Amino acid sequence: LGEIEVALSFPGIVGVGKKFRSCRLPGVVAHMDVVACEGLLWVEVKASKGSLITEIQKQAEMYIALRQVIWCRWHNPTVCFVFFGEVDGALRLWLEGHHIEVMSLPTIHADSLDSIADSVRHCCKHLVIPSSSCVVLDVFSICALISQLSHGELDTEMEIWASANEHWMLSLQEERAQRLLTTLLPYIEAKQLYTSDLVMNRCQFLVDQSAGSHERQRWEALKDSITIISSDSISVDNHLPACERLNDLQNSIFRVAASKKASIVTSNSRFLRTLNEQGIFPCALIHRPRWLTGK
Repeated sequence: LGEIEVALSFPGIVGVGKKFRSCRLPGVVAHMDVVACEGLLWVEVKASKGSLITEIQKQAEMYIALRQVIWCRWHNPTVCFVFFGEVDGALRLWLEGHHIEVMSLPTIHADSLDSIADSVRHCCKHLVIPSSSCVVLDVFSICALISQLSHGELDTEMEIWASANEHWMLSLQEERAQRLLTTLLPYIEAKQLYTSDLVMNRCQFLVDQSAGSHERQRWEALKDSITIISSDSISVDNHLPACERLNDLQNSIFRVAASKKASIVTSNSRFLRTLNEQGIFPCALIHRPRWLTGK
């Protein structure tokens, strides 16, 4: 009950009982009671007074090591220990000396919920959830933004095109259920759009090979709204580790996003999963793919 009540008091909850791991620290897994502030705050709730100080310190040391190789929205998370009742003075000093937030809450009962909420707000007031004005597009999202399937009539002509491939037919069915642009356009509206030169070169190749006249027109218009960054000139935060197991195209997207602390728009869930496995959790919009139709 204590963990549930505390969880409901935090802003921006993204998980309860959530695991974090990174291949950079093999075998180390953090089981966080609450993950709040859009991933920027890890909360460990100590509802029982039976925990030994040495056990808590050992647990805290694991969190300290892991948070240094975890990046949520391009920031290392803050760790917070929540205790019910008084906290041992020496333990509090030790935790705070290791940059861990400490909260002491009253025992859970109906009359204490307001007090808990006040304490949580005080703890979180310095944690500003970053809201990026930058979005990085990849090949998948650019194709979705210019595809005639996303924009055009879903008529017999489009059915004939889609019938050649089961993936295309699935995309047609998805468009009939909900137009993809109703999700994509609001997400990138009024945002600065970025991508890498490698992505633009790949998109140009696909347009030259497969795009129709309407798609070519949209491509030319979209290019003017995207800032292109050379893969060789990207400056990334020195504290952010190089991301392994990515191909050159994916790595260029990662580096552009990291350099701008930007959101990523993609339908490549494997790319994001690879980042997550290495402890990197960018803000991202995952969408279903849309192909060029030759129309």
